[in-house]
Amino acid sequence: MTSDGYDYTNDGMRLGWGLRNSVGLAEHPDTGGIYSVENSADEIMREGEDVHQDNPGEELNFHGYLNGTEYSPQGSNYGYPYCFAAWKPEDLPQNDDLGVGSNFATGDQNSAINDTFCAEYTTPRLTFQAHTAPLDIKWNNSARTGMTL
Repeated sequence: MTSDGYDYTNDGMRLGWGLRNSVGLAEHPDTGGIYSVENSADEIMREGEDVHQDNPGEELNFHGYLNGTEYSPQGSNYGYPYCFAAWKPEDLPQNDDLGVGSNFATGDQNSAINDTFCAEYTTPRLTFQAHTAPLDIKWNNSARTGMTL
């Protein structure tokens, strides 16, 4: 860094936004891919029902690369604060066409914020059971297996 500091608006690279509480960040040792694990929200309501026991799921997100490899969704929006990943979609009221990992809208859906709106955002690479609270990502020595802790 120079004495002028770092101008992140011109020199930085956005990997993603619309993320909630990404607590673990790791670079894949072979590919250079950047991953994060995210602890999702508690006390979620949908259409007046408390759905937080099994939704939303925790997330493993893939953000792209820092090594110049092209990845078109790099820098994309993951939907927070309006959209979350479903873990148990059958427990969500008005859950048309939602599967595990699908983004869903919280609160009361309306013409602006709804599941169709949320489907436009980047979904997690992997969704974990609600409340498991992954905190970190580690790779084994051969870099073939990633583990969340």
